[in-house]
Amino acid sequence: MTQSATRRLDNAAAKSSAAPRMSVLIPFHRDDPCALIQALSETGLGQVEVIAFDDGAPDTALNAAVAAAVERAAIPVSLVTSRINRGRSGARNRLAQAARGGWLLFLDADMEIDPDFLTTWITHVETSAADALFGGFTPGAPTRKTAVHAALAGRRFRCAAGRRA
Repeated sequence: MTQSATRRLDNAAAKSSAAPRMSVLIPFHRDDPCALIQALSETGLGQVEVIAFDDGAPDTALNAAVAAAVERAAIPVSLVTSRINRGRSGARNRLAQAARGGWLLFLDADMEIDPDFLTTWITHVETSAADALFGGFTPGAPTRKTAVHAALAGRRFRCAAGRRA
């Protein structure tokens, strides 16, 4: 792998599936997306693929755990690993390039989803004439593990968009 190269791992379902209706794209950098990959896989929807992108200087143990989650998944799941950090927009652009679905759904690696999460999104995609859809995230009560992140995120998004930029 060269300095700017990426490596891709596809599970068996990803290697043998037709183009999906939607690509669920998960960029991560030092966050563990394994629980999200498992939850998405448990939906059993054949209309989606999941692609996770490990954004630079990968943690070998984390990358191995994500690779194992990819292999266990019952739906098409791939892991793309970048040797260099591309940043949020670079990671999302790489994910969009790797996607085969007609619709792209970007999720944060630490999200928790309801069992009907993908069904709801597929329904919106099939019934909407829109070019883009967004939203649908409802934060839960902060836990001890997420309290600092929730406080910082809340503080950041309570100010005007121009100030956030």
